Amino acid sequence: MKILKTILLVLLVLVVLAVIAMLILPKNVSLSRSIEIDASPELAWKHVNSMRSQNEWSPWNELDTTMVQTFEGEDGAVGSSWSWKGNDKVGTGKQTIRAIDSEKMLIENDLEFFEPWEAKCDVSVQVEALEGGRSKVTWNFNQPAPMPGNLFMTLMGMKGALTKDFDKGLGMLKKLVEEDAATPDVATFEVRREERGSMEYMIKKETVGMADMKAYFERSMPAVYQTAKDANILDTTAAPVALYFTWDEESQKSELSAAVRVIPGSKPATGYEVHKTSAGPCLIVDYYGPYEKTGDAHMFLDGYMKENNLELSGAVMEEYITDPSTEPDPAKWLTRIVYPVKEAAAAESVE
Repeated sequence: MKILKTILLVLLVLVVLAVIAMLILPKNVSLSRSIEIDASPELAWKHVNSMRSQNEWSPWNELDTTMVQTFEGEDGAVGSSWSWKGNDKVGTGKQTIRAIDSEKMLIENDLEFFEPWEAKCDVSVQVEALEGGRSKVTWNFNQPAPMPGNLFMTLMGMKGALTKDFDKGLGMLKKLVEEDAATPDVATFEVRREERGSMEYMIKKETVGMADMKAYFERSMPAVYQTAKDANILDTTAAPVALYFTWDEESQKSELSAAVRVIPGSKPATGYEVHKTSAGPCLIVDYYGPYEKTGDAHMFLDGYMKENNLELSGAVMEEYITDPSTEPDPAKWLTRIVYPVKEAAAAESVE
């Protein structure tokens, strides 16, 4: 009987201590981890600003290499999501972009876990500029932990485990970005000159941050195509194009437009305008590969123009010859890059 009383007393003490601990312990789990990267914040932001880019350095992917992952919505746009279903180590969950601020290089996500337990969390990643062209990336996490969950999370060492995972993920991000920055630009392309006639395109000019261009074109290209088609002015023989009217490296912005060629003399749909290109010589490069690497071809063309004393005479164009919906291999996607040009010396004499 004495032993039973002792056991009950011990249990009572443990319960009291547990209640006190639950009252004292924080009612949420918060974590903030940072890492400095020897690369520009713009380059770091490219590996942070969408669900697909964040998945590249997820520290949990290697826990289940066969898990099923699904991406929905316009990648890099508010509302797009990344879902996964895997083994007991990764469980089942979904992460959705709640807000994105390209100026502040801040992305905020809603994180939900469904299995092996249910939970809702706030997650954000922000990129900051440091001196010397370097950057700092901060990964924040916050999860409500009402009683008795706060006690269980403490006993399970959840914050310590998360700290280890976050540090691992940021280390993977640092390696990815710095390797990207160190990759030399050795791409070479065949440049051909061609005389082109005047063409008419339906456009809607917008000023877009360079980090947001992918999401912009994914949203705007189908819209301008469908609008021109509905208005019966679409030239169905021509590929959709991107027109770049300005390109400002300092502000990291460009005035541009997703565009489609229209029947000459057509009246544009409401909210759009018709842009008519000038006839004349052009430099053309046929680039094969994923869209995010077209910058290699542009840099090569810029160098070619300087070497040959040429200047632009109009908007730079990217003609998307291959339809990704019918060709799944990005290596086979053809983008025809067109630079309308004039001789620099001739341009000076006219002025």
